[in-house]
Amino acid sequence: MVNSFFNQFVHVPANNPVHRTFVVGFIRTHLLGATMTAPVPKVTAKKDVWEILQSLAPIIASIAVPLAIAWVGGAYNATIKDSENRVRYIELAIAQLRSPPTPETAALREWATELLDSQSPVKLSSAAKAQLKSSALPLVVSASAPGAVLTGTSMLTGGGASATNDGKPRLPSSASQSQ
Repeated sequence: MVNSFFNQFVHVPANNPVHRTFVVGFIRTHLLGATMTAPVPKVTAKKDVWEILQSLAPIIASIAVPLAIAWVGGAYNATIKDSENRVRYIELAIAQLRSPPTPETAALREWATELLDSQSPVKLSSAAKAQLKSSALPLVVSASAPGAVLTGTSMLTGGGASATNDGKPRLPSSASQSQ
C-alpha cells in the first residue's frame, strides 16, 4: 500500500534506493503513524521491599499521624479530668472536716481523713489523723481567696495585716491582748 502511494505521488528516480527508503520511512512514520522498527517491549523490574515501603509511607503516615494525635489528646484530656476529680474530692473532704464531728458523721470523717492522707505528698501522722477525726478543721483564709479583705495596720506601727472572709477587721494578737 505504501509502495503504491509512493509510486503515484512521489517521483523519485528508481535508481536511487537510499532516497526511496528514506521517503517511504518518512511516509510510514509521519503520515501513516507506523514505526520503522519493531516496538520495544517494556521491561518492568520487580520492586524491592524498600521501594514498596517508600510508596506506602505517605499512606501509612496519613493514617498513623492523626491516630497518634487523637491518642495523645485523649490521654491528656483524661489526665486533666482525673486531676479535676481529685481536686473536687479533696474539696469535699475538707468541707466535711470543717464541720464539727458528730457520731453520725464519724464514717465520713474517717473517709475524708484517709482521702487527704492518700492525696497528700507528705503523709499524715497518726496523731494528725486522730485530731482530724475528733475535732473540726480550723478555717484558714488566704489573702488570695475570693472575697478576702486585707485589714490591719502597717508593719511600721507594729500592727499586722490579716485576711477575713466576711470583711470584718481582725485585730492583731498584741492589740487584742491589750484591750
